[in-house]
Amino acid sequence: MKTCVKPYTQRWKRNHEAGFTLVEVLLAILILSGSSFLFLVKLPNDFEDQRLKSTSTILIADLRAIQQAAIAGNYWYQIKFYQETGEYMIFRQGTFVRSVKLQDGVRFGGKIPSITFQPTGSPVPGATVDLLTDHRKRKVIIAPVMGRIREEIIQ
Repeated sequence: MKTCVKPYTQRWKRNHEAGFTLVEVLLAILILSGSSFLFLVKLPNDFEDQRLKSTSTILIADLRAIQQAAIAGNYWYQIKFYQETGEYMIFRQGTFVRSVKLQDGVRFGGKIPSITFQPTGSPVPGATVDLLTDHRKRKVIIAPVMGRIREEIIQ
């Protein structure tokens, strides 16, 4: 006894012209528009977070490099923060070394004192540098006694 089974492709083949129904097209448009909306809403926040993270990483690296240079060279270094221009300047023994501008959209929060690293590596005074964007905040904390430099993320 021979059974006649149609191949898989022929069993589900439509009898009318190939194409998509209106419901299928509308469903595809709905899925694509929903996912693109989520992507466009989340993307600017990710960029903002990355700019803030990058800025704090650069600041921490500069502070640690200054601290190490003060110890190695037996000089005092100073870093001055300028809120109006969104930059900080580094000085060695009072001589300008370089300036660093904050990334676009990132600004300092509050008044930040100038920090001087003694030849022993200890900062005078200790300070907290607030870095802000429109929706995010990070703190770079310089401990006054031992000069430990760390970061705190504020949600």
